[in-house]
This record gives sequence, structure tokens and C-alpha cells, in this order.
Amino acid sequence: MSSSAIVKMPKRLDYSSSKDFDVAFGAALAPGVHTISLDWTAVEVIDSSGMGLLILAYKKAKQEQVNVVAVNIPTAIREVLLVANLQKIIELN
Repeated sequence: MSSSAIVKMPKRLDYSSSKDFDVAFGAALAPGVHTISLDWTAVEVIDSSGMGLLILAYKKAKQEQVNVVAVNIPTAIREVLLVANLQKIIELN
């Protein structure tokens, strides 16, 4: 049976939220989890350090053979992610 986990993304995905995001994402990488959904409902700001956090999270997940999916992405944030080509590594729903 495939298991999944949800990580609620912070209001600001930047350097100030990096530690909290790392802890939450690390907890989601539990044994038996095959998909991690990143819930972007609350996100209002993302900067380059936030994009770096996403790339590092993706690399950690890939090592564990875990898929990463972004869900509930606000339109403005989705446009930033697309410009950065992050859809090539993280599924944007």
C-alpha cells in the first residue's frame, strides 16, 4: 500500500522559514511514505533561497525514492515556480 504525507508550506518560503521547512519535510520522509504533497495554500512569498530549499528537498526525496507533488498553489506563486522551471523536478498540481 502506498503511503503519503502532507507538508503545509509556510506563509513565506525564504531563509527565515528554512529550518521549520527542513524539519517538517524531514518528518514527512518517514519509512513507507511514497509521496509527499506540499500544500501551498498559505504561501504568499517565495524567494531564491526558498527555491533552493525546494531543490534540496527534492534531492532528499529522490534518494529515498519518494515523489514530491505541489498542491493548492496560488496563481502568482505558480508563475514564479514555472519561470524557475521547477515543474521539471516537482509536479505542480
